[in-house]
Parts: sequence; structure tokens; C-alpha cells
Amino acid sequence: MRAIDQVLNKVFVRRFYSENAGFFLVLLGICFGFLKAPQHFELSQALADKPIFYLIPIALWCLYALKVARFCARVGKEKESIMLGSLDMAGKSTLLLLTTKLQINLLFPVWAYGLFMTYVALEQQEFISALIVPGSLGLLLLSLSLWHRRNLLDPKDFGLLATSIVSRWSPKYFFEFYIHHLLSFQGLRVVLMKLLSLLILYISIQVFLEEAIDVRYLALGALLSATANSFFSMNYVQFERSELQLFRNLPMSFSKKIASLWLTFILLSVPEFLILVGQLNNVVNWFDLLTLTLLPPALLILFMALAYQPNFNQEGFTKQVFFISATLFFVILGHVGALTLSVLALSVSVLLLGMRIGKSEVL
Repeated sequence: MRAIDQVLNKVFVRRFYSENAGFFLVLLGICFGFLKAPQHFELSQALADKPIFYLIPIALWCLYALKVARFCARVGKEKESIMLGSLDMAGKSTLLLLTTKLQINLLFPVWAYGLFMTYVALEQQEFISALIVPGSLGLLLLSLSLWHRRNLLDPKDFGLLATSIVSRWSPKYFFEFYIHHLLSFQGLRVVLMKLLSLLILYISIQVFLEEAIDVRYLALGALLSATANSFFSMNYVQFERSELQLFRNLPMSFSKKIASLWLTFILLSVPEFLILVGQLNNVVNWFDLLTLTLLPPALLILFMALAYQPNFNQEGFTKQVFFISATLFFVILGHVGALTLSVLALSVSVLLLGMRIGKSEVL
């Protein structure tokens, strides 16, 4: 048991922290560069007073957990990790204990900050809040441990089985192929990512309705929602390079390709559009509502253009998305409108795609 623990820690834990050292340095710089220790206490006290706002850190923790899960899945599929297939001989209960210990180590940054928030809640005698944080972290740990155990026993990318409607649907247009692929083979991932995105957007809408100052809260929510959906931008490029090698060499003009990409990401943003319109139909004027709905697909296209870089790697892509999102966060606070950001994101993405799409063709 101890020997297996050491092997798993060396394969997963040490490698995860060494590969993501830059990510943690940037994260520490943002968290403790902009906020000092007293401000962290004030923020935790504000969250404890209104437990509904715990959904914001929980959403961020889920994003971190997805990063951990993608890393574990990638390492588990490598040829060097073939020996991990023999772990099923230890038994399911023992393997669950091993994966739980492993995930505790991988989730250490989340647990550390979660315990700090619990301490602040207990100090304020907010006992419900003090239960929400460790309870949510416990559920996250259990879910990730169960998934990792299953992945070690059978290293596949699990998703929801396609429904009968999806199975009968045969895509006819170029922009439909990626949507069909997601619904058919990655249904679980789509559901989880969309739930996280809608949760972030819903929180921003509730904050806006309470404060009723300006639409910056909604624009920030749309920005964070697009950041949560950035996986689709990266995954689209991977899907095109692996599954659409023939189709992407069709005699299609650059403008039609851009239009196809725009339609694809508009379809992916339909859930966000519905929650924005449903919650703000009689509160925000239609022009502001339209600009807010355009921001997520525009940012997703920009993120996708970044994924076309020649030396693409997932870690570099994550850093770029994080940097752009952090920059735009403060740009929005500086009263730059969603329409301006959407036009800027589309313009930059068209320039990047114009330089990179032609070079990435498989002729």
C-alpha cells in the first residue's frame, strides 16, 4: 500500500505541481498581489454573511478540479503509465482509498483556502457557512476520487450516452459537426461545463439585481462565463485536426470559415443567451442585452484562435486564457462596454485566424 502511494505521488502529484509551477506563481501573484491579508479576511467575512455567494469560490474550485481531472486523464493514457492498469488487483475499495489520498494532495491549494474560509466563518459564528465550505469540498473530493478510480480501471473519456435524437441526427453543415461530436461523445463534460457557466452568470445577474448600479456586473459575469467555457475553444481545434482533416480542406473561402466558426460558438452559447434574456428581459434595454449575449461567443472565438498557435500546449493555452480574462476583468471595471470588447475580440481573432488557419491545413 505504501509503495503504491509513493508511485502514484511520483507519477501524478510531483509531476502536476512541477508542470503547473508557472500557473501557481501567477495565481499567487494575483491573489496576494491585489489583495492583502486583511482584505482576504474581509472577503471571507462577506461570503460567510451571505452563503449564496459561496457559489463563486465553489465554481472556481470546480474549474481547478477539472484541470486536475484533465491532467490525470492525460497522464493515465500515456504509454509510460501502462503499469497503472495492474492497480485493479488491489480491489475497488483499496483503489478508492488510494485515489482519495492522491486527490487530497492534488487539491491541497483548494483545501488550504477552504479551511481558512471555514475558520473565518466559525469565528463569526456563522455555522451554516462553516458547514457549506468543507461539505462542498468533501463532495468535490469524493466525486474526483470516484472518477479517478474509474479512469484507472478503464482509462477512457467518459461522457453521457447519445440520446436517440442525437443518434439519428446527421449533421449537414460544417458548423454542425462539432456540436454533434460534443453531444454524441462528450455529453457529461458539456453538462458540467454549462452548469458551471450558467452558475457564474446567474450569480452575476443576482448581484446586478441587488445593486442595480450598471451593467458592468453582467459584463463581468459574461466574461467569467466565457472563461469557464474556454475548454470548447481548445477542444474545437483538437477536434478539427483529428476528425475534420478532410473537411477543412474543402474549397471554402476564409469568410465562410469565419461565419461557420461564429455559428458554432453562437450555438454553444445558447444556454447563456436564454438565462440572460429570461432574467433580464424587463430589466435591461435590448441593446445592452444584445451586446452582453455577443460577448461570450466572441471571446470563445478569440480563445480558439489562440489554440491555433504552432507550438500549442494545454498549459500555455490555460495561462493565456487566464491572463486575457484577468486583463479584461479590469478593463470592464474601467467602464469599457461589452460591445467594444466583442468587436475587439472578433477583430483580433480574425487577424490571428487569417495568419494561422492557412498554415495549419493538411494538404
